[in-house]
Amino acid sequence: MKFLRSALPVCLFLMLASRLAAQVPVAVLRPVQAREKIVDLAVAYIGKPYRYGGSEPSGFDCSGFVFYVYRQAVGAKPPRTVREQWDFVEVIPKDSLQEGDLVFFRNEGVIDHVGIYIGGNLFVHAASDRLIPAVIKSSLKEMYWASRFAGAGRVVTASGDLGITVPVSAAIVLSNGSGIRGVEVGAGLVIPLFGGELGVELRAEYDAMLGVARVPALVTLSPDKRLKVFAGPALCFGTPILREGGSEREYEAAGGFLGVVGISWKPVSFKVGKLRLGFVGEIVYEGYLDVSGLAPDGLADAAARLRIGFGVEIR
Repeated sequence: MKFLRSALPVCLFLMLASRLAAQVPVAVLRPVQAREKIVDLAVAYIGKPYRYGGSEPSGFDCSGFVFYVYRQAVGAKPPRTVREQWDFVEVIPKDSLQEGDLVFFRNEGVIDHVGIYIGGNLFVHAASDRLIPAVIKSSLKEMYWASRFAGAGRVVTASGDLGITVPVSAAIVLSNGSGIRGVEVGAGLVIPLFGGELGVELRAEYDAMLGVARVPALVTLSPDKRLKVFAGPALCFGTPILREGGSEREYEAAGGFLGVVGISWKPVSFKVGKLRLGFVGEIVYEGYLDVSGLAPDGLADAAARLRIGFGVEIR
């Protein structure tokens, strides 16, 4: 229990303080329709005024225009500035551009402008260098833009992709004292939902401290693909016994659908080839009912039911 009391604040601090790594492309269930929505919305704002620092229809700057259109069209959450958006996107070759991707431009070596590609070498952007600054449509073939072209980037799933992701994970579970309590592996399916993900996951766990194996079947919900909450029933193989202070406290699996409830956090992720690797920490409550007949012991029950794990996820 001393471990839990000391580790929990640390975990919460890391969850709040960690710099989040971008995860792109953002999965959408119907990529073609999502991209059409991005383009339609971008085109609908042609003629709206340019305003430095603006990210509303009353006035846009170039990155504010991208920020607004993506949030309104598909719920994606790109950063606010041009440089941050360039760092955020998945960089793609110019000949791989699809409608709804982003195009970036530089001036004197600095990337300082962005627009939304709408097909046919055309893009929509909020331009300040006009007699009447406004959202306009331009061509990548124009000498001015062709000479400044810096690269292309992708935010949402490419057309032709299903938008269904198969994450695979493995974790080490820490004991309440010192050392390793157990291990777990899992695999699942997730689909995009309102900018996050909804999924199902099947795990296999071994808990050496209690001497049991468990197979949870979980429903998962991720509002932003970093934070994830999950719950579900679990099959338990063996009799959970907590050996502490010379006594043996016996438990039985309980909780029904809420046999396992937890929250996980993925503060860092990065691409390795075509895969994305993420580091994950989680806090899990597992439903165990004390059937030992011993005097109630809240600390022992917490030691049996709560666990902290750290691992990796590949998708």
